[in-house]
Amino acid sequence: MVAATAGWQWIFVILAGYALAMIAVIALLLPEGHRPDPSLSLRPRAILGGFAQVIGHPQFYVYAVGGAFSFAGLFVYVTGSPIIFIDGFHVDPRTYGLIFAGLACCCTGGSQFNIWLSRWHQDQKIFRAALIGQNIVVFVILLGTALGWYGLPANLVLLALYLPFCGIAYPNAAAIALSPFHKNIGSASALLGFLQMSIGALASTGVGLLHSADALPIYAVMAATAFIGLGILLLNRSRVPVDRL
Repeated sequence: MVAATAGWQWIFVILAGYALAMIAVIALLLPEGHRPDPSLSLRPRAILGGFAQVIGHPQFYVYAVGGAFSFAGLFVYVTGSPIIFIDGFHVDPRTYGLIFAGLACCCTGGSQFNIWLSRWHQDQKIFRAALIGQNIVVFVILLGTALGWYGLPANLVLLALYLPFCGIAYPNAAAIALSPFHKNIGSASALLGFLQMSIGALASTGVGLLHSADALPIYAVMAATAFIGLGILLLNRSRVPVDRL
């Protein structure tokens, strides 16, 4: 919507303003939640050693990597959505903006629904159920797209079913991955974010490497990331009892 009405340059102006507003809120209004620990070293060797300790914990790498692959489908969708809707279904830029905003609400809605789910169910069960649901929906999308079954309405409905699973799965994976750590929780959190962004970026790059001209390669990459995420969890479930160290 911003690009269509004011030009693409204003997207970056608005993002810069949003970033400055967040910096101001953090600096002026957000209270200090934890005092610095002088026993922790900021030397590169100590930091790398902390990362090695974190990545070596089975509970961390199973849920961090599995959750990152599950969430990577969102990155792939964001990268490929112009190909799906503008190139494939020839919607105009304003309509595409409305579609993108509506489907983004589905993902954030899944995150909000997860808050309610977490009150009644364990994180592990929610994460596993979300991965299974994600795989079922993306398989239906991929199969129907390959066979030419779907038009624009069906794509919208199925993506509206798929994206909430991204918003449900990753927060639970992150919570479980970080739960064994206390003193080096900062290193664990940083490594978790690095894995999420790196795997998401690599998956999104796959859309370009496949020279996607229609929706099928995009949905294929989304299906692959969901399948890998579920496979990592199922193959390692016996190795990752949830604990707190």
